Formats: sequence, structure tokens, C-alpha cells
Amino acid sequence: MKFCTNVGHKKKQTFISTLAQVTLVIFAIVIQRWQERFKNGTSWIQLTNETNPRPPHELDIIRGSAYGIFSRKFVEFVLTDQRAKDLLQWSQNTYSPDEHYWATLHHTLYNPQLNTPGAYSGSPRFTVAFILSLFFVDSVSTSQA
Repeated sequence: MKFCTNVGHKKKQTFISTLAQVTLVIFAIVIQRWQERFKNGTSWIQLTNETNPRPPHELDIIRGSAYGIFSRKFVEFVLTDQRAKDLLQWSQNTYSPDEHYWATLHHTLYNPQLNTPGAYSGSPRFTVAFILSLFFVDSVSTSQA
């Protein structure tokens, strides 16, 4: 799971630091709840020998957040474009489709053929969310060792 916070470059450092701390607290709570659910055996993942076919329309799947703030034009695209509908249909047999559905449609760096209105054309690897996820993946795996 990734959290993306977009802060203008003119914001004061104290605001940015506070926002980063709030994001860290939220992420820690989410990780704790996920760990509790996994320990209690309520996971819904079932391994099979089946594989999903390639994504429709030669889309590259992008992992991202299940949450986002999108423009009206992007939402209209998601609701009306056949490629978005086909991706949603394909995603039904995947684990946690909400973590790739929005990002795949929104990040046009990897899927420029979509011409998604209101999309992000930069790399998802250079967002605050990506950097925070690197920190947390490392700290979670270290603390469990």
C-alpha cells in the first residue's frame, strides 16, 4: 500500500515535516491491522496453479495506492472508456486489484497509448509514496526478523 502526498514547493518545512509524520502514523496503523489479520488466519489468499492471461490492450500493470484524488475527466474516462472497463474485468481474478487498477490507468509514462485525461506522466518511482514505501518495507522486514 502506498500513500501519496503532494505538497507544493512553497510550503514551510514544518508543514512538510508534520505531514510526513502523520503519513507515517497512518501507514503504521495499516501495517499493524494487516499483520493482525494475517496472524488470525483471516487471509483470503488462495494459491492456485492457474495464471491470469496478459492484461488487455497491451497495458503494463503499475502497482500503486488503492486511494487517490483524481480529476473529473479522469473519473469520466474510468467510467466510460472500454479499455478501463476491460482492465477492470481482467482485474477480477487478481489479488488486490485496487492497488493496480487506478495506477495503471493514471500513470501514462508506462501506458501512453491510453491518452488518459488528467493522468500523471512522471515516474511513479519518484513520488513521496514510493520513497516512504522503501523505508517501511525495510523497517517492517527488519523488525520481524
